[in-house]
Amino acid sequence: MALKNSNVLESHWERPRGDFQPSSKKGFTWFSLFLILLCSSLNVHAQALESSPKLESSRKIVKWGRLELSLPRQISPGQAFSLRFSGRGASRVRVRFPLEGFETLGSTLESPESVKKSFVLGRARLEDQKNIPLELISQYEILKLSLPLEVEKKEVQQLEFKKTEFLSINKNRSAEDFKLGKIYGLSGSRAWTEPFAAPVRGRITSPYGTPRQYTPGTPISYHSGIDYGSPSGTPIYAVNAGQVAFVGHYAVRGNITVLNHGLGLYTAYLHQSKILVKVGQKVARGQKIGEIGSTGLSTAPHLHLEFRLRGVAVSPLEWLGRVMP
Repeated sequence: MALKNSNVLESHWERPRGDFQPSSKKGFTWFSLFLILLCSSLNVHAQALESSPKLESSRKIVKWGRLELSLPRQISPGQAFSLRFSGRGASRVRVRFPLEGFETLGSTLESPESVKKSFVLGRARLEDQKNIPLELISQYEILKLSLPLEVEKKEVQQLEFKKTEFLSINKNRSAEDFKLGKIYGLSGSRAWTEPFAAPVRGRITSPYGTPRQYTPGTPISYHSGIDYGSPSGTPIYAVNAGQVAFVGHYAVRGNITVLNHGLGLYTAYLHQSKILVKVGQKVARGQKIGEIGSTGLSTAPHLHLEFRLRGVAVSPLEWLGRVMP
């Protein structure tokens, strides 16, 4: 940007017009040139600030003894988040999530500095309506925190299904949830080091978290992933490095592949026309793992992508383009 502005100034000097002359006879002084250059520089700097992503603006720092904790200022239902620790003893901090009944030790975070760092992944369910409590446990004390939950009211999408169809869908979905829950309960060390990438070259046709009602009077459910609408046979790529945890066919989810990325994080690829990987196979970021289809409960060819953290569906957009939320 600075180079572009510099070229514009040079072109004026090569083709001077009117009063734009380096001479005090026309009312122009070298001080005027200095002001022009200064304003140009400030303008470029302002544009750069406006275009720069405010990556840490939504986080706050909490001092806890010799430790420094970075955490989100607030979260939304269905959002995954990270708690980041730095300082002496960072790798020994345990985090307890009372609502989950889950407790874990922080994972080491690679850092170019000599300061020790670690992190823990957390999540809020789409159904959550209250703040998320946390307990940080060190060798000497327990720090209790609460993450504010910002609940946005969304319009319920009404789906045109008969009640008998809903009952069949709900029965099949519950059976699938039970089987996949056993897989999502496993874990392992972190397999990824790069930002998560989009799984297909296509547009998002249905967002995450939309409340749905299959027929009037039935319970509200939520869209647990994002949909990419693309022609049947479009390649599907692994969003990041991991290991194939499950492949199979379900009545609702259709042909499905589940990848284990470690630390309780999984991605699921639904409604495929073709599955190209096997259970236990390690895959690389960007590796082709299947093709888009319309199997299972589907009205047109598309990919339904899910991110699940400790079994709970979280927003894929919190991960895509990032190493962690």
